[in-house]
Amino acid sequence: MILKQKETRQIALICDFHGHSARHNVFMYGNKIENDPKACKLFPFILSRVSPIFNYNYCGFKMQKNKKGTARINLFEELGSISNIFTMEASFSGQNYVNI
Repeated sequence: MILKQKETRQIALICDFHGHSARHNVFMYGNKIENDPKACKLFPFILSRVSPIFNYNYCGFKMQKNKKGTARINLFEELGSISNIFTMEASFSGQNYVNI
């Protein structure tokens, strides 16, 4: 469905939502564009400035081999390196307000 949408529309952001059992707050895993490494970090950085429960320090932007099967990495490769493709992780155990 996403690949079909790309034929007729520009895709600005894709986010896959998950629950996390070990860390508090909300954070994201993103990808890495070799020639513009900051591009994939901008949206999570902005979220960290507008939400006290979003923890930028927990965010990761590596594309590890053992994560090749994730939607985040597969879509990044299929769609041509769109910078805003993320997995958002939200804690099962609540928040601790790190950004106040």
